[in-house]
Amino acid sequence: MNGDQNEKAVISDEMQKSIMEMAKRADEEASRTVQTSIIFEEPLDEADAATIQAIHDTQNPELSYKLFYAIQSLMKQFLPKGSEYKSLRDYTYELKNILLTQGHNKDEKGIRGADARQAFIAAELNVMYQIITDWVANGAMAAYLINKLQDLLIERGYDFPGNPKRRES
Repeated sequence: MNGDQNEKAVISDEMQKSIMEMAKRADEEASRTVQTSIIFEEPLDEADAATIQAIHDTQNPELSYKLFYAIQSLMKQFLPKGSEYKSLRDYTYELKNILLTQGHNKDEKGIRGADARQAFIAAELNVMYQIITDWVANGAMAAYLINKLQDLLIERGYDFPGNPKRRES
């Protein structure tokens, strides 16, 4: 391992600690009450809910779009607000996008090369939707969501910023 890779590992550890400290601080400061019933601007209808159960690892642009923006809406609604938590929100969105694109990270130019809005329904979107609804139902604590996403990414062998088991390139 050369010096540059050592520096990246230190930066990743520091970034990870900073994100987790920020998440804990945001959770402590949270004074909102999380509703047990989740309300969407455009809820999934019965046909879409049934389709989620019936489709196995396929793509359906219309349903994928609805699920992606339902997930995005919940994250936007319940992640901590304010400029001091921007890096926390960005990091959480990045973890979500890595999951939805089957492990695609952004390259050095900031290009991911995959579209999270068109993720496979059963393998990614439905899994992410279940994580998000579970997160909201359990108090919408940022650290909880970050840990869930990181654990799932590690389980699937996907690399992500701050991964303690980051693969050498």
